[in-house]
Formats: sequence, C-alpha cells, structure tokens
Amino acid sequence: MNRSAENGSKECLYRLARALHKGYENITINVPKAFEIYSRAAQMGSPKAMYALVKIYATGDNCEVDLEKASNILVRATREEY
Repeated sequence: MNRSAENGSKECLYRLARALHKGYENITINVPKAFEIYSRAAQMGSPKAMYALVKIYATGDNCEVDLEKASNILVRATREEY
C-alpha cells in the first residue's frame, strides 16, 4: 500500500492517511502526517479524503476548528459524488 501511495494512487493515499489517523496494526497514529496525505488525496479528487478533511476541520482534530474550510471541502466532495 505504501508503494502504491508513493506512486500516486488516490485510494491508497486515502487508506494510508486513514491508517495514520486512526492507527492500524503496527502503524502509529500521526495526525499531522495523516492530514498531509489526506490533503494530497483530496487534491487528486478523492471524495473520501475530502470528507475526512471536513471532519478534521469541523472538529478541530489536531488543528483549529475552521467551519468555512470544512464547508468548502464538503461542497467539493458533494460535487465529486461522495
């Protein structure tokens, strides 16, 4: 999965970010790194990554709450048919 993410698969980027965000087996939680990878996947058009970013911004998960950013990303995710 890590190699596929490095090669730019938006689904693999999303999955890697989710593993870093929530923790998975031997992957240590790293929310800042997860945020960075979610952002890359979202820029590539991943609606799942966009929705994850919405939740992060809306709840202030390791960042300032920013409902305007959350709303803007949610609108984009909706356009991507999430």
